[in-house]
Amino acid sequence: MTSSQHSEKNSFFRESPDCIEDNADKVKSISEFHLECHNDTARSAVIYNNGRNQLPVRVRLSLLDEKSNPVKLSQRELLKEGRLKFYKLDGTRLEMKPLSDQNKGLTYWDKEEDFAQAANYKTTVKFIKPTTHVLDEFNVVDIEVIAAARSGTSIKRLILSYKKDPGEWAFHDMPYDSPTINVSKRWCFRAGDFTLQAKIIDDKGEEFITTHDFSVPVPKDRPWVNINTPTEADTFSPGEEIKTNIVFQAHENKTLTRVSVNADGSNLNGNTFSIYQRPITMPDSGRLKVSAMGTASDQKYATQTRWINPRKEQNQYESVAEIASSPQESTDDTQSVAVLYFATADDVSSYDFYAELDLPEVSGSTQGQQELKIESLEAIDYADTSKWTFEAMPASTPASFKANDKFKDCLFTVQEFRFKYPTAHPAFFSVRNIGTAFRGGVIGDKGGTWFYPSRPLSALLWHNSGSAAGANVDINAWTVLAKPYDNHGAKIGFTQQGSEWQLKTGEADEDIFSFTMNDEHAVTDQSTSPYDYFSVWRAQIRCQEVGSAAVAWQWKAINHDSKIEIIDIYGNRGTITTQYKSDSFNPVFPPEK
Repeated sequence: MTSSQHSEKNSFFRESPDCIEDNADKVKSISEFHLECHNDTARSAVIYNNGRNQLPVRVRLSLLDEKSNPVKLSQRELLKEGRLKFYKLDGTRLEMKPLSDQNKGLTYWDKEEDFAQAANYKTTVKFIKPTTHVLDEFNVVDIEVIAAARSGTSIKRLILSYKKDPGEWAFHDMPYDSPTINVSKRWCFRAGDFTLQAKIIDDKGEEFITTHDFSVPVPKDRPWVNINTPTEADTFSPGEEIKTNIVFQAHENKTLTRVSVNADGSNLNGNTFSIYQRPITMPDSGRLKVSAMGTASDQKYATQTRWINPRKEQNQYESVAEIASSPQESTDDTQSVAVLYFATADDVSSYDFYAELDLPEVSGSTQGQQELKIESLEAIDYADTSKWTFEAMPASTPASFKANDKFKDCLFTVQEFRFKYPTAHPAFFSVRNIGTAFRGGVIGDKGGTWFYPSRPLSALLWHNSGSAAGANVDINAWTVLAKPYDNHGAKIGFTQQGSEWQLKTGEADEDIFSFTMNDEHAVTDQSTSPYDYFSVWRAQIRCQEVGSAAVAWQWKAINHDSKIEIIDIYGNRGTITTQYKSDSFNPVFPPEK
């Protein structure tokens, strides 16, 4: 065989046809249409109903023109004129909203926000078929099950069974090793009410179960027989034992008198249903004929015959040729892809939705095959001050420094106050003070006082402490340590040289003294992400034994509340306020009215 002949025989070796770009009018058919989570194999995700937590969803299409050449449309073209639509299962169409819009129900955006991640992806299993429509009287049921494991896990086993008093019977129990499976079976059940069950087991041994209640009517006019297994699609090696499942059902007000499979028959007395499960051996050559017959008490009967083919042994060349000539999975180079971001601010706890494409010459839908589920958790309101607690951490060891030659050394200490939300919540994404803050510089009436804090302050307060004989002036600087903007290693205190303040210790102008911090005095915050708390810090300068009459001279205390905005990694948010008083070494929280 020449190389040209080989390339003609096997499409694997043919060059890909040119791809038509962004021309929806050229699309004549859809060869693939997928709706999937953008970053996970699972088909179900949990998000918070805060209107900001987004589930990224990808639509992936293989579009062809009239000559079966690929047509690739951009996301802009797919969304243009409402071509790509999304619907809830009840037929309600979902609307695309601007990113700034606070949605109420389930909606989607065409742009990603900071919270475009699900709170959790869930391994799921669901029945696509049977649906709830009434069965034909012959009662052969088409069953389809899809399952998808969250990323990082795989499905190891699928067990399909039906439950009917007094027991449960499995009719499909197979091993797998895949993050997704799609299994279709045609099966015949006995008449009556029962429950279908699909159970998957993942690689950690965890079980996931879904059920479907079903009713099979009794045949009206004649009995029926169905060979569930083997099917004509099955092949077996010569001499191989074949498991069988063949069922017989009497029709209305009648019983079965005899059932037989090939030459193996049994007489029955009063049975309305019978099942045959004896093994049959594949012959040494040729096909196997499986013939079943059931006779009812009114002499009416039903038959079914299947021919089972022997398994063909493939040589190495045929195996390679078959692989080479099989259709290849489409690549992203020719596929049309759109990524949308779904969110909800609704109280509804669960949504199932699907996608639909509507082009001038073709349409398609993922309904019934590739629906996605969004479950919602109640949004967390961090503005509820009643749910917050704070804990005072041990103050640092005082560090002394010379600020004025006429007085004892000043002392520098810091103390952290950790605010916690005890109810379970995601890690914090952002914590920051959105209130007024003092960033440093000159304060006071005469310009003789300035401070250079390491970070913006919510409050800078002074007050007298100590006994009358050894009175102190304490200067307390309050700051909120933002996360994650102040990363690991942020400093709290005074990191620049030259902070200076004035105190008046008596009645005369000669009693006015300047105090100077010539060196850096700060501590380093060592907290690391993920953050499940935030911190308010107090950095204190204590001017020791300056006298009970000492007051700040020509500068006023800066007193602002901290308005602290808290946002977690899934977009839950809220703002709380902390207050500060000159005579308190703790923040005032909850704030006083």
